[in-house]
Amino acid sequence: MDKRLHPHRERPYRVSPYGLCFANGNYYLICRYQGAEDISHYRVDRIQSPVLLEEQTVEPLPAGLDLARYVRERVYPFPGKAVHAVLRCESDLLNDVLDRFGMETQLRDNGDGTFDAVVFTGAAGLKFWALQYVGGCQVLEPLWLRQEIGDSLRIGWNNYQKVPEASSGSESE
Repeated sequence: MDKRLHPHRERPYRVSPYGLCFANGNYYLICRYQGAEDISHYRVDRIQSPVLLEEQTVEPLPAGLDLARYVRERVYPFPGKAVHAVLRCESDLLNDVLDRFGMETQLRDNGDGTFDAVVFTGAAGLKFWALQYVGGCQVLEPLWLRQEIGDSLRIGWNNYQKVPEASSGSESE
C-alpha cells in the first residue's frame, strides 16, 4: 500500500538470462531459474540491484525451445505451456484478434456476425485476454479453460452482487 517495491523473498533470484521482450508497455527479462525447466518473466523496471555473477554459467535454453516463437505465442508474459484454443468472436473484434495473435491466425466466418479463430498461446494470458473481451468473445476450446473462465465470471458476478461498505475517503457522488 506504500507504492514501493518489496522483495518477495530474502534470497536472491539466480537465473540464466535469455533475452528481453516488450509487451503491454513494459520490458520483461526472459530467463530460467538455475536447475529449473520452466521459463520465467520478470518486469525489468521492477528488478532491484541486479548483479552479474561472473562465475555463474548461463544454462542453455531447453531443448527444442525457439525463444522468438515462445515470445510470439504469449498473449501476456505469463509462464506456462501454450495451448491450441478456439475463440468465437464478434466480427468487430477481428483487428484486435489479428493484432494480438498474428496474421497466421486461422479464421472461419460463421456467417452470423461472428468468426472463429484458432490460436496457439499461453493459457493464463489467453484467460486474461478473453476476460477483457467477455462481451464479444468466448473461448470454445479447450473445455477446461472455458470452464475456468466461467468460474472466474461467476465469482466476479457474486462479488458485484454484494454492496461493499463505504470506505473512508471515498465519495458516492
